[in-house]
Amino acid sequence: MSKSVSSDSRKTYLAVKVDVVDSRRASDRSALQRQLFAATDTCNSRLGEAVAARFVVTHGDEVQGMLHTPASEALVSCLEVWVDALRPHQLRFGIGAGSLSTPLRQEAIGMDGEAWYRAKEAVDTAHGRRKHLHISGLPGDGDRVIAAVANLLLTLRTDWTDKQLHAVGLVERYDTQQEAAAAMGVTPTTFSRHLAAAHWHEYREGRTALKLLMAELYTKGD
Repeated sequence: MSKSVSSDSRKTYLAVKVDVVDSRRASDRSALQRQLFAATDTCNSRLGEAVAARFVVTHGDEVQGMLHTPASEALVSCLEVWVDALRPHQLRFGIGAGSLSTPLRQEAIGMDGEAWYRAKEAVDTAHGRRKHLHISGLPGDGDRVIAAVANLLLTLRTDWTDKQLHAVGLVERYDTQQEAAAAMGVTPTTFSRHLAAAHWHEYREGRTALKLLMAELYTKGD
C-alpha cells in the first residue's frame, strides 16, 4: 500500500505521464506490459532521489510519476529511459509543473493538484498534435522552449537504429571512442560512422542545452 508523506502545498513538482501510442494494436500485449514494468523499475532506480513519487503503471498502458524540481538532469534521463525501453513503440509524454492539493505519496497514485491537471492536459495535447512531448506550467516561456528542444531530441533518438543506440550507449560508458569501438567489436572508423548517422554530437549538445534551460528557468524563478 502506498503511504503518504508530508508535502508543502506551495512546492512545485513535475508530474509526468507516459502513454504508448496505439498500444491496443500491439501484436504482443503481454510483452509490452513486461516492457512497461521493466522500464518503470529502471526509471525509479536510475533517477533515485530526484523522484518525488515513484513511477507506476496505472491502467492499461499508461505510466505516471512525479519528479522534484528543477529536475533538469532527471527529466532528460526519464525521457531517455522510456524511449529506449519501449522501442519500437512510440510514446507520448505529458508533463505538468505545479503544486499538489493533496499530500505527496511515495507512489504516483492517489494524489491531486495542478501538476496532475496540467500533465493530463499536456499528454492529451501531445496526442492531438502528434508530438512526442508537451509540457505545461513552467515559468515564463519555458513550456514552449523546453517542449521544442525536447521534441527535437526525442525525434532524433526514436529514429536511431539498434546499432546506433548501442554505439551511443558505449561511447557514454567508455573514456574513449577507441575503447567503445573495441567493446562493440568494430573499427573506430565504423564506430564513428554509427555516431555520425545518429547525429550524436548534435544530440549531446542539445541534451546539455535542455538541462541548462530547465535549471535556468527555476533559478530565475527563485
